[in-house]
Amino acid sequence: MRSGLALGTFIRSRRAYGPSDSSFTPPSLVERFDPALGVASSSGAVSAWTGRNGNVATQPTAANQPMATGTLNGQPTFLYDGTNDYLQCNALASVFSGTAKPWTTYAVVRMTGSMVNYRMWMDCVNSSTSRYYHFLVGSTGAASLWRQNDGGAGSFTLSGAGVIALNVPYVLSSVFTGAVLNLYKNGGLVYSSGALSGAITLNTFAIGGQFGGNPWRGDIGQIDICAAAHSDTERNAEEAYLKTKYGIP
Repeated sequence: MRSGLALGTFIRSRRAYGPSDSSFTPPSLVERFDPALGVASSSGAVSAWTGRNGNVATQPTAANQPMATGTLNGQPTFLYDGTNDYLQCNALASVFSGTAKPWTTYAVVRMTGSMVNYRMWMDCVNSSTSRYYHFLVGSTGAASLWRQNDGGAGSFTLSGAGVIALNVPYVLSSVFTGAVLNLYKNGGLVYSSGALSGAITLNTFAIGGQFGGNPWRGDIGQIDICAAAHSDTERNAEEAYLKTKYGIP
């Protein structure tokens, strides 16, 4: 939460995406959000984050803006306060919305605050109905993913051996094949769902979570969103790239 911005602060945009960002590009990349690039901020508070392919995640309310003041391995991250900070980009909801529609996501995160029920690093919902994907750390501290489809069926919690320790960075990856949803922590499988079916209609997407309550507290680094189910080889390559970039063992 911000207490407000002083008059005379200025909007600062970090350098644009360019050749240095192309050291690794995963297949079917829809959007890449890198905290080193495309950021509009005032006194460190982020109001807009432009992705490599032009999608913009925004937060016009000063009190809800994450801070562009974190670092991991010399790479910038955004700090979310665990109360009301998030950035919204509804155009990306279409990646997750549909029937048997495959996708893959990658996120670099570090949780720094105590657990309060759960903490969401990403959230994709239908703003009119209780339909969602919640990307989160659950109340037991395990990396989790919750889903509810249009029929109200298919609601489940993915959790397992994916405990997320405080103040430790991770690469968290999710792959939906169109039938099965897999969740990975630093390249290791945390959990795999059974067969899933049914349409899921979503229209709102946020980084830092918000719409299911209990948003993220801590760092969020790079996020990549892809419109395909990555193979193990493709996923391992992306995870290796992110772990090297952020110094994650």
